[in-house]
Amino acid sequence: MSALLTVGTTPPGVISGALPTAAIKGNLVVDGIIYGNGSYLTDLSGSGWTSSPGKVYTTTATDNVGIGTTNPSYLLHVSGTAAGVSWTNLSDIRYKKNVQALHGSLNKVLQLRGVTYEWKNPTEGNMRGAKLGVIAQEVEEVYPQAVTTSSDGIKGVDYNALVGPLIEAVKEQQSEITTQRQEIDSLRRELDELKQKLK
Repeated sequence: MSALLTVGTTPPGVISGALPTAAIKGNLVVDGIIYGNGSYLTDLSGSGWTSSPGKVYTTTATDNVGIGTTNPSYLLHVSGTAAGVSWTNLSDIRYKKNVQALHGSLNKVLQLRGVTYEWKNPTEGNMRGAKLGVIAQEVEEVYPQAVTTSSDGIKGVDYNALVGPLIEAVKEQQSEITTQRQEIDSLRRELDELKQKLK
């Protein structure tokens, strides 16, 4: 029996004998594409590779990786639900420029519509049933920066991009509430003064 394994080169060389097992304790860092041919990794003749369960795919044409889809439209495209302990988005000020405060966020947020919906063609059990979210086309009319369009025209929403507007909308609303409270307190004092004069 023989197996093929390469890192950083293609085509892979042949390893003769019993199918080898690789055990790595620690981190494996690969700068490039991993090619393989064996029981758990199948070469697709230059078009990409797939794991034997048929769930993970990549295409060398775009370097996109798909989980549960053979046609990934993004660098990482998951067709289904992904889970993890935490996900951190790079947001260091040292990597940013032209930083500007948001204005008029409350009026814009009021134009957004939260909805419940169901997927027309759920691919797995946890995609079935009612979901919560927004509609990409509606968000695009208000915050086009929060919407992406894949090569096949499918639109997606970067929900993280809506955090900033929501924060500023709450602050604007709170400012209006504070102003209204001050006005109410002032009217109450005036009313109390009038009551005292009428006694």
